[in-house]
Amino acid sequence: MYHVAIISENRILLKQVYEMLEDTTLLRIHIVPFSMDAYEVFYQNHTDIVILDTSVFLPYDNILEQLKQCHWNYHVLLLHEGTPDFAPPNNIFWLSKDKLSPELFQEIFTAIQKATTSVRKENSLVTLDWYDEHTFSIHPDAYHLLFIKLFHSQFTPAVYNTLLALLSDFCTSNVIFCTDNELLLYISRSDVKKSFNFPLISQLVFQKLGLKTCLLYEKNINWRRFYETCMELKAHQSFSYFLSGELCTLSDLQQNRIPTVYKALKKQYLLLLEAILKNDLPGSRHLLQDLYLHVIKPSYDFPTREYIRLQLYYLHYLLTKEPLTFAFSSVEDELEYLLNSRLFRRYPYPSARIQELLDTAVLTIYNRYETTISLEGIAEELCLNKIYLNRIFKECYGVTVLEALQLLRLLHAKFFLLNSDQKVSDIGKNNGFWDAGYFGRVFRKSTGYTPLEFRMKREDKKEMANLYAGIMAI
Repeated sequence: MYHVAIISENRILLKQVYEMLEDTTLLRIHIVPFSMDAYEVFYQNHTDIVILDTSVFLPYDNILEQLKQCHWNYHVLLLHEGTPDFAPPNNIFWLSKDKLSPELFQEIFTAIQKATTSVRKENSLVTLDWYDEHTFSIHPDAYHLLFIKLFHSQFTPAVYNTLLALLSDFCTSNVIFCTDNELLLYISRSDVKKSFNFPLISQLVFQKLGLKTCLLYEKNINWRRFYETCMELKAHQSFSYFLSGELCTLSDLQQNRIPTVYKALKKQYLLLLEAILKNDLPGSRHLLQDLYLHVIKPSYDFPTREYIRLQLYYLHYLLTKEPLTFAFSSVEDELEYLLNSRLFRRYPYPSARIQELLDTAVLTIYNRYETTISLEGIAEELCLNKIYLNRIFKECYGVTVLEALQLLRLLHAKFFLLNSDQKVSDIGKNNGFWDAGYFGRVFRKSTGYTPLEFRMKREDKKEMANLYAGIMAI
């Protein structure tokens, strides 16, 4: 299969050339009616053959210079009138517009195919260390990589064979490895059929395997970068957490769709918090679903997820004295677990009046933890005696107001030490620790590290995972 881009602003010429090529089963044709789009189409489709009208608005030699930025084997057919003004390089051919014919194109494509087939006989071994060591052979070509993960089923022999049979209708696939619930395969672009495209394949895969499946892929990989791309895919494997029911490219994952703005997240979470405290169970469930499915899932951003997790962890601990356990393979699994947690069971307060006071106290802590607010300040805002407030707070939640305030400040400080480049002193100030020395002492007592030592641990990926696991240790 060869991708062919026909570039001309002459609609009659475009139609003429297209009709000469449309019956060729080995070609996928891309029409480019505006020369300004030439490079983008060429790059996006990893085009093998460019048919370029030399009379386009953008000078054709400028287009050729743009194409040189891409380092794969391609050929250019220049359509011209009159005598060419330079001798073309090896991969460029001059064609007179008045001599075009299906036979001429067929002759040229046959010659290109022979030359390409000859080059592709050169094989190169790739050794990939992913779960186990896998060694396989590739040749000079462009490749597609496809990673499939099942969330609630396994690759039994029947499932595995069904999937490969489905793919065989579109391409020849080569399996690198298959585990109980993950499959990695590659596809040589010269082996795909004209009907091949990832959106269509994903629809069929989801129909066969169910929506609790993710497809992560990268297309048009130069064979010289095949190993590096596999390693990039391996490094992004954990992003499948966001992708149940979705088809996504590796390039998409490397550009977050939603910018991480924690002030906006905080506002959304405060709405959820207020609904939970008021025992508005339908409203709080809806708000949590919105956070997970419309903020976390499309963000492809682990810090966004961790930010919401730490808020929920803190609230759950406050209301139940029990920790939440976060170890899920997908957004949907985690959401289902939370919806069935004790967060959404009515919490027994001694009286409606005490519930109202404590709801206001908790909301004040969340709204004001970044300031110098203290027990005295919270009690004053509630028009209560601080000793009485502290007593009923501890009777219901098991911690004092100051302990709850300090804990929330520390959780946020840990989070921003791991996920931002703010100065350590600024992180302390932004989370209610206005004295740098006091912040350091409190932080070291809680974690065993100074704030700076804690931040330095993020350079080690294994240590970073441990820190994430322990960020909410209480």
